Amino acid sequence: MARAKSGCWTCRLQTKKKCDEDAPACKRCVELGVHCFGYGPRPGQDELRDDRRAIIATLGRASRTEDSKFRVWRVKPGPNIPRRAVSKPQAGQLHLGRSRRPTDDSRTPSLKDGPSHYIHTISLTALDRVNSDVLDFLHPQLLTDYTDKVFWLDSSFYQSPGPYYGNSWMKDFLIQSRKTHLAAALMGLTWRTWQDDMSRLTNIHVTRPLAVLHSLVVQSVKDDLDRAQSTITIDELLTIGVALAKCASMLLTFEVWRTLEGNWLTHLRGMGDILFWLASRAQTDMAAAMKIMAKGRAAHNEFEFMKVAPTPEKAMTYLVLKWFVQCYSWNDISAAVWLGPHYTSSRCSGFYSPLLERGHLEMDRFMGCDDWVLHAISQISSIEARSLETTHQQVLADWVREAEEWHQKLNMRLASTLMQRYESGLGPDRDVTFVTEIWIHAALVYLHVVTTGPRSNHPRLRQYVARGLYAYEKLPRRHDIHTAMPFGVLASMANEEEAGKFLMVAESPRDQNEMNPGQRKTFQIIKECWRIRKHVEESSPDSGVTWRDGATSLGLTLLPV
Repeated sequence: MARAKSGCWTCRLQTKKKCDEDAPACKRCVELGVHCFGYGPRPGQDELRDDRRAIIATLGRASRTEDSKFRVWRVKPGPNIPRRAVSKPQAGQLHLGRSRRPTDDSRTPSLKDGPSHYIHTISLTALDRVNSDVLDFLHPQLLTDYTDKVFWLDSSFYQSPGPYYGNSWMKDFLIQSRKTHLAAALMGLTWRTWQDDMSRLTNIHVTRPLAVLHSLVVQSVKDDLDRAQSTITIDELLTIGVALAKCASMLLTFEVWRTLEGNWLTHLRGMGDILFWLASRAQTDMAAAMKIMAKGRAAHNEFEFMKVAPTPEKAMTYLVLKWFVQCYSWNDISAAVWLGPHYTSSRCSGFYSPLLERGHLEMDRFMGCDDWVLHAISQISSIEARSLETTHQQVLADWVREAEEWHQKLNMRLASTLMQRYESGLGPDRDVTFVTEIWIHAALVYLHVVTTGPRSNHPRLRQYVARGLYAYEKLPRRHDIHTAMPFGVLASMANEEEAGKFLMVAESPRDQNEMNPGQRKTFQIIKECWRIRKHVEESSPDSGVTWRDGATSLGLTLLPV
């Protein structure tokens, strides 16, 4: 594969140096867990032309948005703009600028025109480029205007659930760094355009430029943290972490929704880096804040919480970061089950596992499932990875013993959950027990597959699936998204009769006015799972198809589309 002569663009933007051309990938990108695009083949001219047209069409549509007062102009050097600061035009590249009034090309601007003539004309430098192989030059002022007028106020992504409707604190952080602001604004621009009209970006490599922008944000924030070292305050640290997590979360959601085949592991690693940085610099304060919030909303806890978070802004930062840790934990554990042991090396469970074990993340409020169930599934994933790493008898005996201990714990917790349901009246508390029960049965199925194998005719496996189906039938439809991963695991192991019931429940609307279009794909995927599983069980396990294929496909049908 031909290597790009310019090296890794994300590194050039930060260090103004080329990457090590002898290495298979950029070492700096690998350490940060972001995808390195420096050594891929350059796109052809036709491909670049299509990309430019899509970007121009995107910006043109945004420019017609109400209260979006930016225009596209050609950048011209002037008395107050050094000529050396203006990028030299290259063939096929778009130059964007903004001026208060048009400039007559027949005359040379002079100082008597006044500074206002150039007040909104900003030169383009190398730092304003974002992977020029894919995207053209984009003027920072244009993106700033778009961000101020449209993105922060009207982006449907920023209306998703979570305690962060006030985004002024994030905006304040992003405008401190022009590179970070540029990348985040363009990510929002592309995201919103894709949501408004998915067909508009079908011919543009959306994932690649978004991932490049994400890499730029990751490296920029990492450099800020490295330079600050011990001088950075907890408030600044958490704000940086949340802003970066927002970008990574956007990419993760975009990639999972857009295609099952996308390389979204890169973005999960980027989110893991955030948690590692926070854990190494603010672990004590974060743990204290989590612990206090986990105690509930009682009045006597407010003073304790304010001792850790003495300002409303800091309290909001803690809450937002907690939401991202919850989101990352959910995605990471689901990915560990769906993708298998080869994903374990990129997992970052060291930060959230202790919080789950102690019940500090309150996942029951986030997705209806208790912390300890997710912690158990995370540990089962680790058992699976260790079981495949060695053939030493003593090591194998240890993980078998550990697996049996988890089997007993899950059954004990299941009995406790059922008892809690019988003692609860009708209402949200009772509904949550069904969500927890489904997750427990999925954990038992996962543990059984890890220790015994995926043969679907095993009596114990049949019992787990039947009980999980019963809980799923009783589950209110509004909790469907919370059970995406366990639904995929259970339905992939269902027999024909059980699969028909899963299908009937999954395709029923959550309420009278809402229907998840993704559920329409469930029937075809269930039929394909039957065919694949029968083929695997009648042939050999090494036929290239595993139970994970069905579990992942079925689980994603419950996610919003």
